[in-house]
Amino acid sequence: MSSWKWFMNMQKRWISIGILIALGALLIAFLSSIKTNAGSQNGFSPRKEEFVDYHYLVAYLDLYQFNIDGALKNFRMILRVDKKPRFYMEYAKLLFYAMKSNEAIKVLKQAIRLYPNDPQLYIELSDMLQDLRRYKEALELLKKHLKGNLASNPEIYSRLVDLSLLERKCDAAANYLNRLEELTKTEGEQKPIEFRIKEYFYNLARCYIKNHNYTKAELYAKRFIKETPKHLVGKFLLAHIYELQGKFQKAIDIYKSIPLRTGGVFDAIGNDYYMMKQYNKALDFYKKAYISDSKPVFAEHLLAAFLETGRYKDALKFIEKYRVRATTDRLKYYYALILMSTHRYKEALKLLNSIKKPSNFSENIIYNKAICYLHTNNEQKAFELVNSIKKKNADSYLLLAKFYVKAGKYKDAIEILKKHLSAFKNPSRAYFMIADIYFEKLKNTKKAIEYLKKTLKANPRDATALNYLGYLYIDKKINVKKGIQLVKEALKLDPNNPYYLDSLGWGYYRLGDNSKALVLIQKALKSIPKPDDAVIRIHLAKIYMKLNRKHDAIETLKSIIKDYPNNRKAKELLKKLK
Repeated sequence: MSSWKWFMNMQKRWISIGILIALGALLIAFLSSIKTNAGSQNGFSPRKEEFVDYHYLVAYLDLYQFNIDGALKNFRMILRVDKKPRFYMEYAKLLFYAMKSNEAIKVLKQAIRLYPNDPQLYIELSDMLQDLRRYKEALELLKKHLKGNLASNPEIYSRLVDLSLLERKCDAAANYLNRLEELTKTEGEQKPIEFRIKEYFYNLARCYIKNHNYTKAELYAKRFIKETPKHLVGKFLLAHIYELQGKFQKAIDIYKSIPLRTGGVFDAIGNDYYMMKQYNKALDFYKKAYISDSKPVFAEHLLAAFLETGRYKDALKFIEKYRVRATTDRLKYYYALILMSTHRYKEALKLLNSIKKPSNFSENIIYNKAICYLHTNNEQKAFELVNSIKKKNADSYLLLAKFYVKAGKYKDAIEILKKHLSAFKNPSRAYFMIADIYFEKLKNTKKAIEYLKKTLKANPRDATALNYLGYLYIDKKINVKKGIQLVKEALKLDPNNPYYLDSLGWGYYRLGDNSKALVLIQKALKSIPKPDDAVIRIHLAKIYMKLNRKHDAIETLKSIIKDYPNNRKAKELLKKLK
């Protein structure tokens, strides 16, 4: 037997011996009292204090021996002769422990009738009701009796704050908290209460988040940070509040002020840059997150950012260098997409086939398998697979049309979407895809504009369609001013979108306002993903040419050719400048 176990066993024995000795002493005193009073009294009438002490000790000996019924019986004996509040409370706690909650509540209510000004009885009863999740009942109990001793008791207000928060009555909780702070100042130093008050700032912030009142949530999060500057959880909460409001830059500033340099912090910053569509910055922080802590979720975010930025070769280098393993279905899927983007279709297909479990992107898996078959000269298998998608809804028809586009069957893709318009709750997505096929694949600007107008009629707040139509008006010189107006509407809906900034800059270039155009194009280039930056850098070079900044234009075109050696437009412009 180990020394620790021996010590614990000896301790239990000595406790038992101590209790037995105490019981013996009480029993002797109890018998002595009987003997003393036997000659002078007609009946047995032990002294009240000794009677209570005896049954109290016996009750706890019963508890030690797990005899709950015996303990309850002894407490009932005590309450016959001594109705002190503490005995009611202990008896009620025993009943509650014995799973007799209704009886326990009844006992405490009886005690409250006898002692209506005892705050502790209300605290015990409210705690019991809270444990039973009867929050409203507990709250009403305290509110109803909030007078006299209760009105000046900090613990009562502490319970009122707790219960109001549980009921999501944030404003009520805030009012009770204000009163609790006043009482704490009046009563002097009360460290346990003061610590609880600091916690309440945090809990109130969370309560207001649940009620979508982010202004007050921010207020209490800041109060918590001020009172507990070493508790980083407050900063994480404040950053979350900013994220819920779409204030991602503010959230990033908070995360950057946190002294921790962990994968979780880097990933959170990356997520916020991603939401701001600043994909290159997001990618930098996702890299840091994965290098700090190689969790699969960080790898998922990292590969998604590589895909968004079009940096497929960089992705493969990173995967190889840091041995990123495709351990989850989502990682397998993203890795397969990167392989497909570098024309490694057989490897991608192998990864996609290894995804066995159904998921919320199962249809996309089938679609990309079909693309792989298409590029490995198995067209029949590709069409069989893409037509096997069982779930026939708007998303599946969009995927099917997308596949036909990949297969070079553009008119078939359009016909599929037109035929199944009834599957779309709002046909704007179908109209947009048709417009894109007409413009990008069939080079039919007129039809593209027709379907972009239909898209906006079905969904006037479609920012992508607003920008697309606006850019066509600008680029094709159809109606430059109208185009600028449409792009501005898109930017109201998505202010930091680099594609929309480029469109607006290009619009000002068409109007001859090259200084304004330059500012917008340069801003767009800061977050535009590859290879889309080539088009925007050509726009930049043309603006430099208009501003007589020949050297800048040449250097910009050279940088495009370096990154994209087959870019014909950049080569033609450079030739003209030389």
